[in-house]
Amino acid sequence: MWGIGQEGWLQLWSGFIGSVTGAIAATLVALLVLRRTNRHQRALAEDAAKKQAELAEKQLSEQRSSLEAQLRQQQEGLNRQLREQRLEARRERERAAMAVIVSGLTGLRAGAKHPDFDHRPHLDRVTEGIHRWRLEIGTSGVLGEELGAWPGFLWLAHDYVRRCRQNHEPYTEGAVKLYISCLDYLLDACLKWSESESDEYGALGNDMITFRNDFGEKTFKLENLRR
Repeated sequence: MWGIGQEGWLQLWSGFIGSVTGAIAATLVALLVLRRTNRHQRALAEDAAKKQAELAEKQLSEQRSSLEAQLRQQQEGLNRQLREQRLEARRERERAAMAVIVSGLTGLRAGAKHPDFDHRPHLDRVTEGIHRWRLEIGTSGVLGEELGAWPGFLWLAHDYVRRCRQNHEPYTEGAVKLYISCLDYLLDACLKWSESESDEYGALGNDMITFRNDFGEKTFKLENLRR
């Protein structure tokens, strides 16, 4: 047929089938390669997207942590400023109370040697200043409790001098000096308070307790020394 023998047809069909088979095989290989390539690219894309998401999350976390740290620092700074302002305001109120105490003590000391001197307005100022200061430092601490005893103590010390004068005791002059020493002690204590921190108030309170407790012993010695 068409001048092609049987052997020629066999060769022709064999070549055709081989080429078709080769084309099919090449197509399958290409499809397989394409599939693998697509799968690899998809895996790369997914990995890149995952890394990008992780990086974005990390950056967001770092930004959030940095912002939180800044906010904490700002809050701590504000709290510190508020504490310092409250402390300074309290110290100013304490100084104002001390000024009232010093004013009253100065008046008492100026009239201590005069029998007709009216000490009550000045003692009232000392009492007012002490109460104002106790409102600031509290009344439960050593110093707060001890301060509460001093208005009455000063009144008794002054009354002791009054009775000595009234009875014309020979140790009256010594009693006046002893009374003035009480006023001077409290004046000196005010200076110490103004330069002290709150954690030193306990030692100041204990010192005041010792001084006040020694007053009775001093008056006893004074009376027996003059007899």
